Amino acid sequence: MAIYVDRLTVLRAPLVDDVYGSVRDWANASVAGSYRASVQPERVSSGSTADEDHDRETVLTTYRVFVPGSADVASADRVQFRGLVYEVIGSPRHWTVGVGRHITFVMRRVDG
Repeated sequence: MAIYVDRLTVLRAPLVDDVYGSVRDWANASVAGSYRASVQPERVSSGSTADEDHDRETVLTTYRVFVPGSADVASADRVQFRGLVYEVIGSPRHWTVGVGRHITFVMRRVDG
């Protein structure tokens, strides 16, 4: 059974200075790598809160991702998967026990 049946692309943006300090320049992002992966649904939620516009539906989609241990993924990266771009949430975790070395992280997309 193959575990890495999906493909994703890691996007990395340079830091640039603006009037507020350093920010990521996503308009000039580059590809940090393309990897086989196991992308597993974690959560999809929709709705709005009291502080949000009630005429606007918000959908939050979250996936847990597993990539080989040699992949280059950082917490400030974004990931393109099936034509959509997701944010990496938190720090990717490196698992080095046994022969199944891999990296796991969560990616999220907010629509609406």
